[in-house]
Amino acid sequence: MMKTAQAAEEQLEKEKVAFEKLKQSERWAASAGHELVRSLAKLLFDERKLWKEACARENEKLFRVLQEVNNLKAANATLV
Repeated sequence: MMKTAQAAEEQLEKEKVAFEKLKQSERWAASAGHELVRSLAKLLFDERKLWKEACARENEKLFRVLQEVNNLKAANATLV
C-alpha cells in the first residue's frame, strides 16, 4: 500500500510538472501572438502614414499642375 501511495504521488508530481510546462508554453505562445499583432499593427500604422504623405505630395503636385493649366487657359483666352 505504501508503494502504491508513493507511486501515485510521483505520478501526480509528474503530471503537475507536465501541466506547468504546457501552461507556460501556452503563455509564451499567447505572448508571441500578441507581440506579432502589435508588430503588424505598427507596420500598418507606419505604412499608412507613408502612404498619406505620398498622397499629400502627389495632390500638391497635381494642384500646381491644375493651377498652371488654368493660368494657361486664361492667358489663351486673352489672346483670342
